Amino acid sequence: MYDTLTAVEKTYTPIHLHDHHSNINMVEVVTKFEQYVERAIELGLPTIVCTNHGVLTGWYNRKKLLESKNMKYVHAVEAYVTWDLENKARDNFHLSLFAKNFEGFKELNKLVSNSFNRSDNHFYYNPRIAWKDIKNTSDNILVSTACLGSFIWKLKDDDEKYAEILQWIDNNKHRIFLEVQPHRHLEQAKLNRHLINLARNNGWRIIAGGDVHALNKEHDEARKILQKSKRVEFADEDSFDLTLKSYDEIFEQFQSQGVLTGDEIAEALNNTNVLLDMVEPFKLDYSKKYPKLHANPDRVLQEKIAEGIKFRGIDKIPHHEKLIYAQRIQHELDTYRANEAENYLLLEDMVKTYARENDIAYGYGRGSVSGSIIAYLMQITEMNSIKRGLNFERFMNKERISLADVDSDYDPQKRYMIQDFLMNHPELYCAPIMTSNTIAMKGAIRDIGRGLGMPLNEVDDIAKGVEEAEHYYRDRYPELFKYVDIVLGTITSIGQHACGICVSPIPLDENMGLITTKDSPYPLTMLNMKEIDDQNYVKLDILGLDTTSVISEVCRLAGIDFVTPQNLDSEDEKVWNSILDSNVGIFQWESDFSHQIYKDLFSKETIAKIKAQNPNFSYIDLFSLGNAILRPSGASYRESVCRGEFYDNGHPALNEFLASTLGRLVYQEQLMEFLVKFCGYTMGQADLVRRGIGKKIKTIIDTEVPKIEAKFIETMTRDYGLSYEEAERIAKPFMQVFLDSADYGFSVNHSDAYSWMGYAMAWLRYYYPIEFLTASLNVNIGKEDKTNKLVEYAKEKGIKLDSIKFRYSRDGYMFNKETNSIYQGIEPIKFLNSQVAEGLYELRNKEYKCFTDLLVDIKDGMVLHCNSSSQVMDIKDLLKMYEPKELQKMVKAEEIVTVGSNEVQINSRQMAILISLNYFSEFGQNKKLLQLFEFFEKTYKKTLTLKSKAERYAKVLQREQELEDEKLSLVEQYERELEFLGHIESKDESMPPNIMFITEVTKTKTYVRAKAQQFHTGESREFKIGTRTYAYVPFEEKDVIQIINAQVKPKKKKINGVWADSNEKELWLKDIKFVRKGGNE
Repeated sequence: MYDTLTAVEKTYTPIHLHDHHSNINMVEVVTKFEQYVERAIELGLPTIVCTNHGVLTGWYNRKKLLESKNMKYVHAVEAYVTWDLENKARDNFHLSLFAKNFEGFKELNKLVSNSFNRSDNHFYYNPRIAWKDIKNTSDNILVSTACLGSFIWKLKDDDEKYAEILQWIDNNKHRIFLEVQPHRHLEQAKLNRHLINLARNNGWRIIAGGDVHALNKEHDEARKILQKSKRVEFADEDSFDLTLKSYDEIFEQFQSQGVLTGDEIAEALNNTNVLLDMVEPFKLDYSKKYPKLHANPDRVLQEKIAEGIKFRGIDKIPHHEKLIYAQRIQHELDTYRANEAENYLLLEDMVKTYARENDIAYGYGRGSVSGSIIAYLMQITEMNSIKRGLNFERFMNKERISLADVDSDYDPQKRYMIQDFLMNHPELYCAPIMTSNTIAMKGAIRDIGRGLGMPLNEVDDIAKGVEEAEHYYRDRYPELFKYVDIVLGTITSIGQHACGICVSPIPLDENMGLITTKDSPYPLTMLNMKEIDDQNYVKLDILGLDTTSVISEVCRLAGIDFVTPQNLDSEDEKVWNSILDSNVGIFQWESDFSHQIYKDLFSKETIAKIKAQNPNFSYIDLFSLGNAILRPSGASYRESVCRGEFYDNGHPALNEFLASTLGRLVYQEQLMEFLVKFCGYTMGQADLVRRGIGKKIKTIIDTEVPKIEAKFIETMTRDYGLSYEEAERIAKPFMQVFLDSADYGFSVNHSDAYSWMGYAMAWLRYYYPIEFLTASLNVNIGKEDKTNKLVEYAKEKGIKLDSIKFRYSRDGYMFNKETNSIYQGIEPIKFLNSQVAEGLYELRNKEYKCFTDLLVDIKDGMVLHCNSSSQVMDIKDLLKMYEPKELQKMVKAEEIVTVGSNEVQINSRQMAILISLNYFSEFGQNKKLLQLFEFFEKTYKKTLTLKSKAERYAKVLQREQELEDEKLSLVEQYERELEFLGHIESKDESMPPNIMFITEVTKTKTYVRAKAQQFHTGESREFKIGTRTYAYVPFEEKDVIQIINAQVKPKKKKINGVWADSNEKELWLKDIKFVRKGGNE
């Protein structure tokens, strides 16, 4: 029969195939779906059906790709099936399920979503579908019995279960196929014979499956190397050829196996096409899926706007100004209606209202939404776009009919509350968005190198050097890179998107599919961000931003209203000048690079130049411009802007139009406004062109750019009286500026909101320094570099940071305005946490006459009832009151009963750290207390009898009295403070001022830059030393040096592209010597 088949008949559909999404459960595939599709087209196959193990992730992209090639998409999975959810057994029978139609698509999505439920035993090592749920599937689900893992093979010796399976198959033979596979493996051959017999005896259909795991031999080799690297092993895998086959190849593979006849092979292969024909194509719903929270959203939105007008005080402004707001509100409202976005605004309003009601701070605005005056009225943003001249059409317009998108910055510590609110809302279907973790270049090199058995140090060198010398390594290691290129981009696991949540009016488990991970508290979408966007689902980006926390907390500590652009004076020169002195804590400006830009941009000379050219100068506008030029897009004109130099665009109209940005086309909104003002576009049309050019869409560039130039020239000749030649001379260079801006321009809607937040930080720092520092220190717990800068700033401002102290310190920082002090907390200390802090704080009111008593309370903490005296007492008090033998008698007489325990959850390392940092200074110097603690740890055990405890307690008490009250040397103290606090607090005024403790060393080719602590003052110093001088005294961190000779020099700075002396000074060391090197005095 095979020989007589025509070319048309000699085709089949691979109905059992895995791409790299199967790796979510175990690494087993490196081939991407698009590679299979390309090969399928070459082989003339009608389509391919992806049946990944237990997951449907990536289904949308597969459907989209296949349909773009005029190939049918089949929604399918190779499911893990368990016989019984009640008993946790890793039976994991395999079964391939195919959606026959759209109803089957939803049914299959729900089955797979439920299989990931980790709370009801569905998920156990793998996502599993219960056998009873398989039996209850409808005719909308087609079935193939899959591979050797099928229950039709694994349960053949269990008469009762096997009979139930066969009966189910017989009842559903119209939609079930028995899958035969061509592998030359003894068990597979036996299974095929068994299935052929069942089919013949019962009139059931067989179907051919290849269990494809690789595109070709090279991909198969690559996946095996990757598996070896990941220590994933499958028994007898060499007996299985899992590569994609042509019709002839798979036919011959079956023949080589020697089980099926030629007719049976042809039948099994033909039935793959029969299954494909049974599947009905389905279309997806691409409508905008805004959640519907109100029966009449338009009416509710208008009510919210009316409330916002009163809240923002718009009802009290002069009539002519009211008209401006009324016109803008109506324009925006019409646009929201045209985009069907009323429900989206009400969703954002609901979330922001919940945030305010639950004291969850959020930012002034993020992204383009700051351009909406309605969003301002509804308190979605704090930016008054009319006052600030922000652009609504950058956010939404009638020409660009797209889904609304608002990103929001929340207090990172409370962001989870917003997520929980959405996830548990009864009228919404929500899920965090999934991300795929893939193998990048360095990871691929390490994985393949390890799998090939290469020396690990050699592999490490390649991975570290590949970015700079890829061609060199490719030439030297061709085999390595052959497989590296194959595994690049391979999915190895999934995770949760950092901030994205899908919010839907329709069930996600049916329409998209959900998946769980061990780390996520909620099921995730089974599609990624782009796939969700394509189908017009709403997503909310719930971002965390420390700045929001600091602003909110400073206002709370200071007892003032939350500061916003409405109640801040943005032209306060004292605040702007304070940033010149220090950029500590200034949002977006905290790096050395950005601070230098600020110093240049806000220098007296630059400000004077800008004011002379721009009569409408404002500091906040300049700050916003600075935020834009900090970005890579501002590199070409950054230096000239910082010098206050205006760029001449060749005509006063253009120069006036760009006056606020010194003649530069900086913002995306300026580009849109140029198209409106000079080229006759509507704002919506301008936004579409901006987006198209920015995304490098060739059709838009080819058609619109010449049109823009022509219209620009027309405007300049018609409205400004230029000749065609004059207009063309201006237009040519400006069009290049225009195109560059479309590529890299920054949004002023975003920049302005973020600039106001940066200014708010500066304003709060200037007027409420101790509150600002306390809040900032608490928000930045665990961030050593930021904490150190805040500590240094506190010292500069004369604010004292009191060291941690028993009875006073808690987990975070606290301030005392009367003493101008900030008390340090315990949680920021390395290896410490809030649980330890609060546990020790609970002991603050207890009386301790010696350190031994405190140690007993901390370690033991037993609370006992003494029957003879009817007293309840701590263990330490009992040990002091009675002799050891007397305690032994009392225990035997059952006069002592344990009624509780107050021990502190703290380990030995944590105690030693606190002792070394003088936390327990009320009991003596730290060296003595460390020695005593070490003795106590060896001597006193919680598990001892009361008699033994009393004896050991006496020994420790005696040791405490014998030890001399000594402290650690200053160098030892510095080492511990640097390691555990991240900064140094101690000082010794008796030490000479030129003795320094090195804390940081940075080496360059010509000099070494170092930071050191001055013993005499306890302050940090910075200096440089030439490499030749350094070679004689090559100090490192924790060394102690003596400065013999130093010189103050002007700091070099790049001016007009040339390095020159600046007005700033820096210290250069000329002669030094070691006081202590490498632990030796």
